Amino acid sequence: MFSIGDYNLSVGKSMGVWVKEMITEKFDGGRTTTITGTETLEISGAVTNTFKDKLTEEVTMAVEQTYSATLKTSVTAAANLEATGVMTIKGSVVSFN
Repeated sequence: MFSIGDYNLSVGKSMGVWVKEMITEKFDGGRTTTITGTETLEISGAVTNTFKDKLTEEVTMAVEQTYSATLKTSVTAAANLEATGVMTIKGSVVSFN
């Protein structure tokens, strides 16, 4: 299904979308998302994110991440880790080759 023109949706209070099987989003142009409140995302299945160009992230607040299973990070190119403050690594084994 293809339509020429614009489509706008404005909802004054809350809106829910429920899909039993699969929902697919495809954007042939850019996408901008602005959230002025809180975002909560709960996923009960596997997650795969694939970025095929440049990824830039800026975080301007305190961040806390908790991993309750094994965390593995692989870097297959040059890497640069900089800290302007104190960096603490705790654990039983930390090695750098």
